[in-house]
Amino acid sequence: KTWDTFINRLPAVSFCDMNQQIYHLLSLIYYEADVSLRQPAIKQLKTYLNKTLDKPNTTSLDSQRIWQLNQDLEVRIHYPWTIQKMADKINYSAPHLHRLFQRHFSRSPLQHLIFLRMERAKYLLQNSDWSIEQIAEQVGYSDVFNFSKRFKKSVGLSPGKFRQSAS
Repeated sequence: KTWDTFINRLPAVSFCDMNQQIYHLLSLIYYEADVSLRQPAIKQLKTYLNKTLDKPNTTSLDSQRIWQLNQDLEVRIHYPWTIQKMADKINYSAPHLHRLFQRHFSRSPLQHLIFLRMERAKYLLQNSDWSIEQIAEQVGYSDVFNFSKRFKKSVGLSPGKFRQSAS
């Protein structure tokens, strides 16, 4: 009875920010042989579905694509991104991508990528014992000097001094 309103509607495809959680829960339920072990996953799945299906889909296609690209940038921060590769990823032209990033993040796509890289670098400097060379590589800089210069320009401190001040 709870799902009747959704069954009677026309099928719709909409943006879902919990898609990965729902997918993994469905996989867990599908592959779990013991019925009793499926119950917690089913309960959690119901919660996610209710949250997702109850809220109206007011997110525009542009916002959805930019959100997805932002997720991809965060996951593949080490990847040698270019404006063209970002634009191709979401099937937009480079100028349109630039306009969308300005609207959503108040910075260009490259500025946003640098911002994400510097945020990850700050996190790694504070929470790991990795060398600055390793951190530079992890955030997409093959040249440590270039990374240090960019970090100092963005944060105001060199990576080494930032690490010292954070501890």
